[in-house]
Amino acid sequence: NVRARVSVGSLRQQVDFSFTEPRFMGRDLGAGVDLYSYRYDLTDYSAYRTNTIGGGGRLGFPPTLNARASARYTLRRDEVEIPASFCDPNAAVVSISLCQQRGAYTTSLVGYGVRLDRRNDPINPTRGFYTALNQDLAGVGGDVNYLKTEVEGGIYYGFSPSFILSATGSAGYVDGWNGDTVRINERFYKGGNSFRGFETAGIGARDLNSARGDALGGKAYAIGSVELTVPTFLLEQYGVKAALFSDFGTLGMLDDEDKLTVAGAVDPNIVDDLSLRASAGVSIFWRSPMGPIRFDFSQVLAKEDYDKTETFRFSTSTRF
Repeated sequence: NVRARVSVGSLRQQVDFSFTEPRFMGRDLGAGVDLYSYRYDLTDYSAYRTNTIGGGGRLGFPPTLNARASARYTLRRDEVEIPASFCDPNAAVVSISLCQQRGAYTTSLVGYGVRLDRRNDPINPTRGFYTALNQDLAGVGGDVNYLKTEVEGGIYYGFSPSFILSATGSAGYVDGWNGDTVRINERFYKGGNSFRGFETAGIGARDLNSARGDALGGKAYAIGSVELTVPTFLLEQYGVKAALFSDFGTLGMLDDEDKLTVAGAVDPNIVDDLSLRASAGVSIFWRSPMGPIRFDFSQVLAKEDYDKTETFRFSTSTRF
C-alpha cells in the first residue's frame, strides 16, 4: 500500500509519503516506511513555530486475535522558531525559558505499542472495551533524551440502539534523562477536540509575560470522558446523532528550569497548576455530504483563570 498526502491548514502544513507491506516476508507482519515534512504554526496559541523533516520504519503484528503489537524507529530534525524581537532583553515579551527553546536539533527514537481491542465495532462501538500502551525512548543517537509513555482505554455499553454509554480515558508522562529537560514541542498539549470546552492548547502551563498568554504545555496529563448517545427523533435519512458528555482532567508539570527568570529566580508569570478542569455539554454528529462532522456545545465547570475556553467547536469526526 502506498500513500502520498499534502495537507494545508492554519495550524499545520504537511507533506508525507508512506509505504506499507501488509504481508512482509509472506507472514502476518505489517512493515512500512514513512517520510514526512511538516510545519506547525502555533503563534495563535504560543510564540513559536516548528519545522520538522524526518522518517522512520515500523513493524506490526497480531500476538492474539484481538491484539496488535508494533515497534518503530524514527529519525527527525526539528527547528523551533521564535521571533528575535520577542526575546530582545530590552523589550522581551516572552519568558527567557521560552526563548531558550529556539534552535534546531535531531531526535532519534525507538518505540513500541500494544493494543487490545474487544469492541464490536471500531468506529461506532456499542459493546466491549479497548486498552493501549505506547512508549518512545529518544536518545539512541541524536541531541535529545527523553522517555514518553501514554496509555488509553475505553468501555462501551449499549442499552438500546439509541442509548449508548461510554467511558474513555487517557494519560501520559514524558521526562528527560541524561540531564535533559523536555523541550516545548515534546510536551503534551490538550484542548479543542481532546478536551471539549477549552481551546486548542487551552489548558496547561502558561507564560503570562506576553499579553497572549503563551501555552507551554506540560509533561503530564490525565483526561477522562463520559458520554451518552441519545435519540434525536429525526429520520435516519437525515444522518444526525447526538450525545451528552462530560470531560474532566488535568495537564501541567514543567521542569524547574523552565520556570526561572534570566536571574535564576522563579518567574511568577509562569503558571503551572495540575488542578482539575471539567466541562459538560452536547455533541451533534452529522453525516454531511462533505463527510462526518461534529458540533460541540460546551459549558466549562472547572478551570484556572488563565485557561482559554470556548463554548462551540466545529470539527470533522471519525465517528458516526
